[in-house]
Amino acid sequence: MDWGNGSDLISAVCNAVMAGVAVYAAANANQWFSQRSHTKGFDKAEQLLSDIDEQYSKTKMYISELHDAFEYLKAVDERITYIDRNKAHDYQMIIINHTFDIQRIDDLSENLEMIERWSLFLKDKDIINDVLKKLRDSSVSAFNASSLAKSCIYHAEHMGMDEFSTSFKQFKVQYNDYVKDLAETEQKYLKFKKTKFIDLFQVK
Repeated sequence: MDWGNGSDLISAVCNAVMAGVAVYAAANANQWFSQRSHTKGFDKAEQLLSDIDEQYSKTKMYISELHDAFEYLKAVDERITYIDRNKAHDYQMIIINHTFDIQRIDDLSENLEMIERWSLFLKDKDIINDVLKKLRDSSVSAFNASSLAKSCIYHAEHMGMDEFSTSFKQFKVQYNDYVKDLAETEQKYLKFKKTKFIDLFQVK
């Protein structure tokens, strides 16, 4: 027996086995990374939809605050009640809340843009973009209306009722824009809510 040739044969077999093992390991690793990416992507997509639901709920919660501001300022304008300087602080808190909401909605829009890096394809991106846009429009309108409500209090205290009435007219215009934005947000959200997850996302 030629031991030299035998050693070469064994070495060749070992090399072939090791190469096969390496190929198998690489294939399994790629499969694991792919599955992991899909799982992570679906988790992020699910969280995004949940965050949009939560933001919509917050947007609806603020309706009563600005409606109360409208009714109060209207009563002041009609000389039914007097100016309460503490209202300025209340309106400032609403301004702060909507400042945070605008930033949060911008973050959600950015998260949407990042979804595809996790091996997910957005089948109907417009549905999500539309509801995010209207949520932002509503928050911006609420921010502007709250700022004008605060200005009304300032003008009444420091500049007189004529200036208050001018500010109140501006507030009413912005408040009506806010109500309009809310109605449009409701329409976009209902369409978004009715859309199934599988109709929004798919694996690449």
